[in-house]
Amino acid sequence: MHIDFLGVETNGKVDSAHEPKPPQVEKAIAGLDGDAHTMVICHAIPDSFLLVSGGKSGWCIVSVIIKQKEFYCLLSPTPPPPGMPDPVKLKVNGVEGMYPKEMLIPKPLALKVAKPFCEKGEIDPSLNWRAENLDDPKYDR
Repeated sequence: MHIDFLGVETNGKVDSAHEPKPPQVEKAIAGLDGDAHTMVICHAIPDSFLLVSGGKSGWCIVSVIIKQKEFYCLLSPTPPPPGMPDPVKLKVNGVEGMYPKEMLIPKPLALKVAKPFCEKGEIDPSLNWRAENLDDPKYDR
């Protein structure tokens, strides 16, 4: 594995596993429920993170942070179901927020994206990753 730790948020607290095995990562992402378990963090060597958040009704938000300078959000390769509101309310890291429906990723795709990141520290360049500006006030907390 290329990741050195796995963080799993449960009710606002993060539990960590050092040098996790692939089944631990898969179980953590599969366990996202949008309520008690709302974020999984995979920390890759040297300094990048894959975050899979949400989980409500099988939908997740997937993002990557590289060296605390670059932030990318995965955009859905397929449109969400008709009638889904925009934006969508999701609980991420224990906090409810509104997210554009273009950022909703089906959980099976989130699992597929996590595998090469965890094994090699790579993201699939064939997917649509949108760069975000971390200086934007919307990221202030």
